[in-house]
Amino acid sequence: MDIAGKRKGENRMQFQSDDRIQAEELATKLYDAFEKIGLVFDDIHIDEPCSRCTSVTEIRVNLGGLYLDDVRKYTEIIEELGKRPMTTPPGTLAC
Repeated sequence: MDIAGKRKGENRMQFQSDDRIQAEELATKLYDAFEKIGLVFDDIHIDEPCSRCTSVTEIRVNLGGLYLDDVRKYTEIIEELGKRPMTTPPGTLAC
């Protein structure tokens, strides 16, 4: 299930692993955080590890494909955010 779809009200599939549920929760928080600053990743989704692959052994959050116009817009937003003074040190969360 894609996270953007989940945010639009789709139901969660039943019988998911704890890792999958945690990945969805974290991806949803990431989606919400991006959305607050004007970045909307409509194709964000969870990639399950392939049972036949040895290089990918974890669940991954995939932000999906972006159109060039979106890349330009998102780059401008991120660059503007980078110009603002940080209120907390990098890597810490404000409470």
